[in-house]
Amino acid sequence: MNIVNCPSCHGTMQAVKLYCPACDISVKGRFTHNSYAAMPQSMVEFMEAFVLARGNIKSLESQLGISYPTVRAKIDALVEAMQGVVDARATAQVTQEEQAKATQKVTQTVQAMAQRH
Repeated sequence: MNIVNCPSCHGTMQAVKLYCPACDISVKGRFTHNSYAAMPQSMVEFMEAFVLARGNIKSLESQLGISYPTVRAKIDALVEAMQGVVDARATAQVTQEEQAKATQKVTQTVQAMAQRH
């Protein structure tokens, strides 16, 4: 489960505990999120499929059972989301509110695409 923003104030959540169920060890501290943790799971899965298909759109069409325009739209949404992550990392001055709005925009874009297809 990826919870990046606080459900109450929409501030950035911070992981403070990691747990290993194999040996029952817990580590407490302040841990950073993966840069792409804010992306919806469906977008992460598409990114994985895209890389595994080596960027071959025809392969993605048949693998995912979607049309060329849908693949292109998903790639465009992925590029937009990744550019947002890169820009935020480069400036390092994005406020928590801006991060929440960007995450919400990406989520809304992906949900809108899913509803169309």
